Amino acid sequence: MNKLIIFSQLSETIAKLTQIETADAESFVRELSVLVAERLESDGQVEVPGLGTFVLTDETVAFAPDAALAREINAPFAAFEAIELDEPLEPSEPSENSENSENSENSDAEEIAAA
Repeated sequence: MNKLIIFSQLSETIAKLTQIETADAESFVRELSVLVAERLESDGQVEVPGLGTFVLTDETVAFAPDAALAREINAPFAAFEAIELDEPLEPSEPSENSENSENSENSDAEEIAAA
C-alpha cells in the first residue's frame, strides 16, 4: 500500500502521541529526514530500529517496516482473510442500491422526527 503522509500531519501525530510541542516534533522529523537522506546517499540503506529499513533503488526510496511495528499496525486486521479477485476492480459511481439505502435512512429519520 502506498500512502502519502503530509509532513504537518506526521509532525502533529508525533506531537500528540509523545506529548511534545508540534514545533519540536517538526524539528525531529526534519532532522530524521536529513539523516536518512544522507545515509541513503552514502550507503544506499538505512535501518532505524523499531521503525524499519529504507533502501534507495533507482532514485526511489523503498521502506520495509520493522517486524514488530508491522504486527502492531496489522493486528486490527488479523481476523480478515485475503481474497484473490478474478479481475481488478475499477472505481465506479455509487450504485442505485446505495442511493436507495441513503433515502431509506433519511425517510427513517424523518419518520422518527415526525413522531
